[in-house]
Order: sequence, then C-alpha cells, then structure tokens
Amino acid sequence: DSASNVVSIVLYEDYSCPACKIFNDANAKNIQTYVEAGAATLEIHPIEMLYSMNPGIGFSHSGANAAACVANYSPDSFWLMNETFYSIQPIEEVSGGPSNAELVEAIAATGAKNMDKISTCIEKEKFSPWAGKATARALGKKPRVEKPLVNGTPTVYVNGTLYQGAINNADEFRMFITQVAGESASTTPATPAAG
Repeated sequence: DSASNVVSIVLYEDYSCPACKIFNDANAKNIQTYVEAGAATLEIHPIEMLYSMNPGIGFSHSGANAAACVANYSPDSFWLMNETFYSIQPIEEVSGGPSNAELVEAIAATGAKNMDKISTCIEKEKFSPWAGKATARALGKKPRVEKPLVNGTPTVYVNGTLYQGAINNADEFRMFITQVAGESASTTPATPAAG
C-alpha cells in the first residue's frame, strides 16, 4: 500500500519568528518537492506564539489570522502565501509588521481567488479568536491537552516524531525524514514486492 510510504510532516510556525524563516528558507523547496511527488503530506499550523508572549508583535497575530483567511477562501494559494509571508517578515521581530492592506496586497500577488472575501476576513480579523485558541492548544494551555505540542517555533513533526536537528540544514532535515520514514515502514507489515 503506497499510502503507508507517504510521510506526514506537521509544522507549527509563527510568521514573526526569525527561526521559522530560517527553517523555511532552508527546507521549503525540498518539502514542496516531496508533497508534489506524493511522497509526503504537509500540515501547516500558523500560531501566534510570539504575540501570546508580547502583544506588540503584530505580524505574529495578523499573519496567523490572514493565513486562516487564505486557507478558508483560497486553499490552493496557501503554500504561495506561506512563502510570501516569510519574504515580507519584518527584520525586527518586535515590530508591528505589514499592515492588513499590505497583507492583502501580498496575498493578491500570489493569484489567490476570492480576494474580496479574504480582504474582508483580514480586516474584520475573522479568525483572530481561532488563532488564539489554536496557539493555546499547541502550547498545552487548553483543557484536555495532555502535553504541549510546541515549546517554540518552528516545531516540526515527521510521522509524529519531533525534529530536533539544525533548522538551517536541509540535508540534516532530509536525512531525518528518510530515517523516520524507514522506521515507520519497518513497523508496518511488509507488502509483497510486485514482480
């Protein structure tokens, strides 16, 4: 069953987080290649971790809200939006970051559909409550959460195993994926070779 060979990559990120940009810059192309080849699935969880610690970090909050707007109204544009948000990340982590109008402009440049709905969603902060709840859940601050999923950003799980290697080393992350995929394959029943 080829589905059992597909690796699950789950990424928790904060658009104001410089380390997230470093991880993205090093690994996004490889991750995109795995997903397009059908070798991996990717789940991205934008959270406002830095905003929860310092409400002055505006892009942490506005980025998570805007990402949810895109996921809701133009999901096919999410990956390009994700890349774009890192390209416009403020140099100063504690700065306010791009305005809502600048976020809308950046998203429109990706070719996203339903821009009128996305724009209204961003302006009205439709997913702001969701972003706060998702962040609390990831940090283990919600009832019925056994342990935090995230202690910092980026947090990356491959087939449920936490990646603890260098965030700026694409080769190390690729080897980790290969290792975890091999371990996962060895715990599932072997399928007979076609032949």
